[in-house]
Amino acid sequence: IVAWVGQRAQQLGIKIAPPAVQLLARFVGSDLRRMVNEVEKLSVHAGVRTITPEDVRLLVADTSEEKSWTLTGAIEERDSKKAFRSLAELQQDGLPEMVILAAIANRMRKLIQGKVAMEKRLPDGDIAKAAGVSEKQVGFLKQAARAFTFAQLDDIMERLLDANVAMVTGSDPATEIQLLVADLTLAALSKPARAG
Repeated sequence: IVAWVGQRAQQLGIKIAPPAVQLLARFVGSDLRRMVNEVEKLSVHAGVRTITPEDVRLLVADTSEEKSWTLTGAIEERDSKKAFRSLAELQQDGLPEMVILAAIANRMRKLIQGKVAMEKRLPDGDIAKAAGVSEKQVGFLKQAARAFTFAQLDDIMERLLDANVAMVTGSDPATEIQLLVADLTLAALSKPARAG
């Protein structure tokens, strides 16, 4: 994708900084039709100057985050088929496995923080603040948090730590992230919590 963006920009006479190309590829992924539209939009915005990463952040929606949310949502639902499909899309888009791992860890931390706030019977605004989500997301957060016990969330965080250690000490990141998704969707966590 990165090479294609560079070639397309050159064909159109557009100057785009290499870090902007990298960011654009991460934000858009492998959707070439959308990529053409985004490059043309950036070109109009930048005019004759070189397109920068700041231009990309300003004008291009980061769909890699949406895809990460799809993955973490599938993990919460214990939907292995959807989770592996989403993981494959993220990997195809070139999102590094450590970034995927961080997205899963971040989502699970939010669930824990939300669950703690729920246990304290805090109002939705305080739950949102505690979990670092918008008030619009509180309903989804509460539903997801109810699907896990604290013990399950603790096990998940432990498994995420194990995956992180494995990746930084030499395990193949692609294999490790696939094993992680399998563990989180297929293993002992496959039954939603009844209480907690």
